[in-house]
Amino acid sequence: MIRSARPLALCGVLALALAGWSSISWAPAGMAASPGAGAATTIMYVAGGHLWLAGVDGAPANQINTPWPLARSSSSYQEVLWSPDHRRVAFDDQKGRLAVINLATRHVTVLLGKRCTGDCYAFNYAWSPNGRYLGFVRPENNGQYGMLLVWDSAHGPTRTMIGKISGLASSIDWSHDGSPMLVSTGPFDTIKSVFPSAAIVPLAGAAHVVARGIGSGWSQDDRFVGLVRSHQCGANICDDAELVVPSAGGAVVTLTQHIASTFEDPEWAQSFPIGDIINYGFDRWVLGFNGHIAHRVAGSHERVDSWAPDGLRLAVETYHPYESTPDSLFISTSGGARVRLYTAGRKDSCGACSKDVYSVAWGKCPSGLIAFSTPTYPTPSQVVVYPKVFLAATVSGALKGIPVPGKDAGVVGFVDKDQELVLRSGTTLYRYVITSHALNVIATHVNALAFPPIHQAACS
Repeated sequence: MIRSARPLALCGVLALALAGWSSISWAPAGMAASPGAGAATTIMYVAGGHLWLAGVDGAPANQINTPWPLARSSSSYQEVLWSPDHRRVAFDDQKGRLAVINLATRHVTVLLGKRCTGDCYAFNYAWSPNGRYLGFVRPENNGQYGMLLVWDSAHGPTRTMIGKISGLASSIDWSHDGSPMLVSTGPFDTIKSVFPSAAIVPLAGAAHVVARGIGSGWSQDDRFVGLVRSHQCGANICDDAELVVPSAGGAVVTLTQHIASTFEDPEWAQSFPIGDIINYGFDRWVLGFNGHIAHRVAGSHERVDSWAPDGLRLAVETYHPYESTPDSLFISTSGGARVRLYTAGRKDSCGACSKDVYSVAWGKCPSGLIAFSTPTYPTPSQVVVYPKVFLAATVSGALKGIPVPGKDAGVVGFVDKDQELVLRSGTTLYRYVITSHALNVIATHVNALAFPPIHQAACS
């Protein structure tokens, strides 16, 4: 992880011209070589040490040449980030190098070209919402801190923003308008209970610290930022406070003082009206226009999986990681009404079970559908229960099971205006047609997915 930042002269950006779509020397089973761009709905993934772009409807896969081999292991921390406008892809090599490929022009820009020679620390990078800028953290001084840089894809230069980016908390959260970034700065030492502060860094102008804590994103209208302030951390979890701060300045709103980090999901929902007042969803709360709590939507032994894209519903599960109790998944409205979807069986009360949770994917169109996978957990008799995949109606809770081969099935996302699902089991990607129940292979030998993995047409 990144640990330190020291102002250094920025090295010149090295631009390389490489062939973007190559003749394929290795392709996943069932996918033929093709120089075309594939279908309108495409998925990007890593397989066999290469980057691939494939159509989810069975169109041929295309290999994207990269300046270094990509990871061949699913346990790799290497990232591949598809820009929101789907014109470029950024990726690292886990050894200190970072590059961007323009998918249309076949041009590669190496932003960080020097490999680390000792212990290598992960560094973070993130695209702005419009896909124009890439913010990234360059490790400094053995990775204790990092330097925040921004690359402008339209004009080419890379700007140095600020130093002293925290190593273990250096996520980059862009505001929705694509200008300021929320980052964590200062020392981060869990053993000594020294934790960073959150700073807002505009593209033009001076950065400023908003409060002590780790940044947790922006409200949909950018009026507020969320923060997690740790009091102390153990080997696996932290005792945290969750806060909300006006991004333009103002008093900190404390939502809770003590919450175990395993129960947190500090993400913002789409803002939504209650009467004539705009409200916000953040983790387990509905917040009023002033950022204060209107009401809770999850209890002390519950965990929020995710909010729906429209902010009107959320997936909540009961959560007892150290108890031999079944955990249930619910769909709740922002007003608190609930429908139970599924209850997993009684589990062994092991600490590792705290990491085995439901995973929910929401439909992007007004179809009223979600898909979810159930937890993996050992029973009291030490029999491992593997995930099952279901399609559900958010209003009624009606379920449809999806038989996916393998033991570790999961949902990647909805496609084709919510008429199909992309699923993953082991190293195989599948396309499931909801109306016909057909399950077709998209690709095999898949180690990792890009983020976001899918590009598809809008619902309208």
